[in-house]
Amino acid sequence: AAPPVAPAPFARAPIAPGPVTPRPVAPVAAIAAAAPAVVPIKSPVVTVPETQSTVRRVAGLALDRAYLVGNVGFVSASDATNSGTGVNNKWIFDSGLMVQAAYGYRWQERATTEVEVAWRSVGAKTVTESGGAAIKATGDVSVMSVLANVTYEFPNGYQVTPYALGGLGFARYTAASVTAPGSSTVKSNDWVIGYQFGAGLIYPLGDRWALDVSYRYFATTQPELKNAAGLAFKTDVANHNLLMGARYKL
Repeated sequence: AAPPVAPAPFARAPIAPGPVTPRPVAPVAAIAAAAPAVVPIKSPVVTVPETQSTVRRVAGLALDRAYLVGNVGFVSASDATNSGTGVNNKWIFDSGLMVQAAYGYRWQERATTEVEVAWRSVGAKTVTESGGAAIKATGDVSVMSVLANVTYEFPNGYQVTPYALGGLGFARYTAASVTAPGSSTVKSNDWVIGYQFGAGLIYPLGDRWALDVSYRYFATTQPELKNAAGLAFKTDVANHNLLMGARYKL
């Protein structure tokens, strides 16, 4: 008889594989959002103060330091002694008028320089020949001057600012038909050196305007003139001026 067959060992049935579930992957946008944000670094901006960038300049000069002056005034001319070959007399004048304009620039807090143009005119009152009596005269004399002035303003605790002034330049002296009975007519002119000194007061009327009142003594070197007879002589030129006008800061 055949030997008995041993039973087969127990075998586990194979397990069928189940479905594979993939791991979730974060979206690219989410990863980018999770990354730390990059903050741009701004470079510092240097600003120029407005007071330096907005100063108006002409030919390198700051306009806020410049000013204009206009004055009218009263002229009292000193007596003029005329002397030359065949001429020896004296002129006396009536009071007269003056107009003046200037451009100024403030170089320092208290000091300024000016270029001034002025015109003065007085009428002849009498002519007195040597040893004679004064005789009523006609005609007038005028002086046109161009001067360079220097002024200094004195500090004080008041609103009115006092100043001193001195100037030097050129002047054209003109005698326009000065004559009197018994005296030769003088119609002549000459260029001479002119100078002045004086003092004044400045009273502010606003940010730009100011009132200007001043006294000035003006004189020149002696001009040389000729009378109708052709005789040359020298005369004296000096006068006192009282002016009033305005200043305008540019």
